[in-house]
Amino acid sequence: MLNIANIRKEWFIKQIEYLKEKGIPYTEIAASIGVKPQYINLIKNDKRGASEKLTIKLCEAFDINHDDLLEHIRTYEKQTPEISEINEPSEKILSQGRI
Repeated sequence: MLNIANIRKEWFIKQIEYLKEKGIPYTEIAASIGVKPQYINLIKNDKRGASEKLTIKLCEAFDINHDDLLEHIRTYEKQTPEISEINEPSEKILSQGRI
C-alpha cells in the first residue's frame, strides 16, 4: 500500500537519480545533505525511508522545487478515506441487520 512516506521516498530517489545523471556523484549529494553515501544506498535499496527533514535538505542544497512532491501527497490524501469513514458501517449492512 502506498503512503506518504513511500511517496516521499520514491520522489527522493527520483531526485537523487536526476542529480546523478547530471554528473553529481553520490558522495557530493550525501555530503550536501549531511549523510554518508551508504545512507543514500539504504534509501534506494528500501532499507531506510527519506524523512521530510532530509527531503527539505536535498531541496535546499540543490535548489529543487518540491511542488511536484507536495502535489503527489495532496492527491494521495484526497484519495484516502478518513478513519471515521472506514469505521462507519454502511447503510446496506445496517439495513440487513448484520451488526
